[in-house]
Amino acid sequence: MTGKSSDPTSGRGTPRVDAVNHCRCATQDSRCCAVDQAVAQVPNAKDFIDLLVVRYPRLFRGHSPQFQSFVPGPWQSIVLGLFDDIDSLLDDEAAARFFVSQIRSKYGGLRVYCWLTPVDAGSTCEPNVAAVLHKLVDEAERASFGPSA
Repeated sequence: MTGKSSDPTSGRGTPRVDAVNHCRCATQDSRCCAVDQAVAQVPNAKDFIDLLVVRYPRLFRGHSPQFQSFVPGPWQSIVLGLFDDIDSLLDDEAAARFFVSQIRSKYGGLRVYCWLTPVDAGSTCEPNVAAVLHKLVDEAERASFGPSA
């Protein structure tokens, strides 16, 4: 891994891994390891949000969300799964109209503020795609509260 610092954290406090397949937790939790593998695939990411920008170029187009965003460690696997699903859902034309304004914690749960802009000024975005997008976001936000949510 090419890092400038040997500090185990970077950016907004997201733990970094030193090599591929080395989990940052002692439990070897598969969700934690999935995040570590994603970080290892993008070794120049400064933090988890930067990793999202690099890992999903069609969705973020090289830019961080409009407002300051932070994803606590336990939710990172949820967010990766969400953006994997969104990236699979959207074709190139829809991905070009997809925007993320913020990812944060609110009322103890994950909040992802994102949307599809309309195709033109007089229309609404595809109702099927928009409905599935909102369902994916709702499911990820509910999952952040744990299995009983």
